[in-house]
Amino acid sequence: MLGVLALTSEPMTDLSALRPVSQMLRIAVIPEIESRIAKGTIKNTGEPLLLRQFQVIQGAGKSRFVQKVELNNEVNVVIRARSTRAIAQYEDVRLPDLNPADCTLFPPYIDGKPAAFFLCLSTFLGFLIFFDFSPNIPTERRVPPSSQPFPIEEYVRAAEFVTKNSPIKMLERLAALNWPPAPSYYPTVLTQNAFKQDPPDPQSLLEAIAGVYTQAYWQNRLTFWKEIDLFANRLPYVEKAIHEYFEKDYVASIYVIVPHFEGIVKTYLERCNVQPKYRFESCLVQLKVLIFSRKIMMYPKPFLEVLTDYLHTGSFLRETEKVTDPSTSVNRHGIAHGVFTGFENQEIALKYLALIDGLAFLLLHDRVVSGNL
Repeated sequence: MLGVLALTSEPMTDLSALRPVSQMLRIAVIPEIESRIAKGTIKNTGEPLLLRQFQVIQGAGKSRFVQKVELNNEVNVVIRARSTRAIAQYEDVRLPDLNPADCTLFPPYIDGKPAAFFLCLSTFLGFLIFFDFSPNIPTERRVPPSSQPFPIEEYVRAAEFVTKNSPIKMLERLAALNWPPAPSYYPTVLTQNAFKQDPPDPQSLLEAIAGVYTQAYWQNRLTFWKEIDLFANRLPYVEKAIHEYFEKDYVASIYVIVPHFEGIVKTYLERCNVQPKYRFESCLVQLKVLIFSRKIMMYPKPFLEVLTDYLHTGSFLRETEKVTDPSTSVNRHGIAHGVFTGFENQEIALKYLALIDGLAFLLLHDRVVSGNL
């Protein structure tokens, strides 16, 4: 009934945290947003609301049961921390002024009594999740909750990284360098010296990205995708492509994975009750429309657009005669129709795997925010 769940270091892979978030969005947050739109307190722009943080609070009021849903700036997180020095009243407090090991979350109250709550804080591509439903347990069976530690250092460092480094622009830069934008570049690749060079050394950049996409990384992803049935009956082909990549059979890896992008997208559209168009290009448009038709999004729109736009407007769907170097640019037509030969190498094989990783991230995000995880 009480817990702390952190998804900062491995974004979007922890089902024990993602599923409660998705359910809470469906049960409480989305109905609240729909109610506010109907009342006019939230403007209906036709675009999803960026949900940086939310909190659902439940408890017994003076005369009735109370449920309160707080969105974004309405969430007032209160932290108890032991300081490392004397601090004057109203003085700014910074991370070095606190002892990270002695920092706890102060729970919300309703009419002076502790209230049950579910709190979700965004850390750009991950979440920090706290919950305590013990106040809803009958008094005779209730166990006094212990203090919930708050990872203040992790939370502050994540915010500082986003402020100082502008990761969305970094992902856009990688896309311009013919690397499919993928969330797994963050933050490791984006802090590598190979990426910071202008222009980056291609071989050093390849080694940095390959260092992220290890066998352990892919095993974690495959296990997770299977558990949530993200790719349905196409997962064995994804697994096969990954296996051949590490066997250094880049020809097999590329030719196994490329035909299944279309099937993965069309199957997902069908699961969402969207009839796929005949042409794959049109299906990718349908996918983008679907993603941005939801009531909420958990990541900044420019970040999601980097991923969707690369699929639709990048080299992936470009006419083959406009691809100057098939050994560095992903291109579905050149592979599916056998136009290119002699281009198969580690770089291009890894790029297709990074692209499937980015596509998986988009589909998973849509599953979470639609409450269907």
